Amino acid sequence: MQDYGRGIVVGTPTFGKGTVQTIQSLDLGEVKYTIGKFYRVNGGSTQHKGVIPDIIFPPTYNGEEVGESSLENPLPWDEVKPLLIKKEEDPKIKVLNTRHRERIKTNPDFLYNKKRYNLIKETSGDKEISLNREVRKKETEELEKKWLEMTNERLVQKGESPLASYKDLENYNKEKSKEDDLELLKKDGEIIETVRIMADELGMN
Repeated sequence: MQDYGRGIVVGTPTFGKGTVQTIQSLDLGEVKYTIGKFYRVNGGSTQHKGVIPDIIFPPTYNGEEVGESSLENPLPWDEVKPLLIKKEEDPKIKVLNTRHRERIKTNPDFLYNKKRYNLIKETSGDKEISLNREVRKKETEELEKKWLEMTNERLVQKGESPLASYKDLENYNKEKSKEDDLELLKKDGEIIETVRIMADELGMN
């Protein structure tokens, strides 16, 4: 769809899985090995890089930790002869990106996702854990305070009431998990922004 210019891809880069494996039975077990690789019609592999969206949303996960490139000894990205002549980038993409970046400066969900991503990256990068009970308790309280502040900032920006404690936040998340998926999507900031991008493009057409 992206290579042929049949649509605009939005979101975050894909996992980067571009290889095909099979399992061969042996006398004493089995072995799993790679037998092929995926390539796009533009000649590039999806290995390592995945599909890079035309309009990139702020990351919600660390691609260095969960993507194909994070695995041990992954096959490298490469390319083969393309099946189509590479097209120039649609000039609309630049305009759509500009409008998108302007909107997300004040989008509560995007601001929250960015802070959430940074906090997770910060805490997961901490390789040292204190064995002192009081120190651990203080660290946990500080982390819970950050989560509560981030969530309340988002709630207030969306016209909802802030939560009084971290326990209230846990209950809030439990209640949200019970909501109907369709109703949750209607309030999802990324879905709403995607619809706005689509509306922008239709208006330009």
